[in-house]
Amino acid sequence: MSFVKYVAFIAKEGKRQELLDLVLEIRDVVLANEPGTKLFHVVVDPENGEIITWQHYENEQALEDRHNGKTHAIWVEKKGDLVGSFVSRKLPFA
Repeated sequence: MSFVKYVAFIAKEGKRQELLDLVLEIRDVVLANEPGTKLFHVVVDPENGEIITWQHYENEQALEDRHNGKTHAIWVEKKGDLVGSFVSRKLPFA
């Protein structure tokens, strides 16, 4: 069953552009190399600078593949310097 993973990030002070660049880079690699990820949208809230991702996965295996892949390792390595806080939700389609 397909589902969406919604993640909203607040960057650490002075790190928003660097965080956005990393998220966009990861999005491009994921969409080119991980067929189980059907969509990966990135938006920035113009009022508070929050970076929001909307990732549509074909199934649980697609998310597991993502977490075992190269882009996730890069994310884990770099996020600590960039992310101040975040909220993540996994939502099924109705």
